[in-house]
Amino acid sequence: MRKLLVTIAMAALLLCLSGCTKRELEDRYFPLAVEVHKEEEGFRIEYALPNMGEETGQKKGGEEETEQEEKDTKEESATGKTIEDAAKDYASYVDKYIDSGHTKAIILGPEMLEDPETRKEMLTYFENHPTFARSISIFVYDDEGEESLVTKTASSVDSLGTYLQDLIKNNPNKKGVGKTLGDLLNFWHNNEEKVTIPQVHLKKDKPVADGEYVIQK
Repeated sequence: MRKLLVTIAMAALLLCLSGCTKRELEDRYFPLAVEVHKEEEGFRIEYALPNMGEETGQKKGGEEETEQEEKDTKEESATGKTIEDAAKDYASYVDKYIDSGHTKAIILGPEMLEDPETRKEMLTYFENHPTFARSISIFVYDDEGEESLVTKTASSVDSLGTYLQDLIKNNPNKKGVGKTLGDLLNFWHNNEEKVTIPQVHLKKDKPVADGEYVIQK
């Protein structure tokens, strides 16, 4: 009898917790890529939202797009003194919850990796947010003062995170080149000698992984 009561109590607790935290799909944004750059005033974070259609409220473009939808899907950037501040600032002006559980690619400006303290802050941020899986692919993009990769590919690539992953996965010449958030965290925690990250550039408005960025201990 006691075991039965414990089982019922646990089931009720789980049901309560799931009900309290459940968010419908239409109340979420699912960025497949996130891009972070260091600027004079702090950090800039940008999200690449996939074209998921009207049923999820994430339609990108189209004649029926409202002014609010246009803002939510195209002004995907925010700044702050820390990465956390920038992410919170972005979350404050969109009408849906940012769910990073499906993120496939993290894009970093080289300035995020050159300075050890900046690199530490960046890795601490991602490590402290477990929704960012350690299997997420890492890329370096040097915008050279131009617009971000997210912005530059908004009209040419529907799902930037998936596209970047496939650049490595489906290219036999890039075998072993791909690196993940887990690889970068291991480099940091284990004091490894170096780690090499794919570097992307734009060619005809499409990203190409034609370079490598090496971080030394």
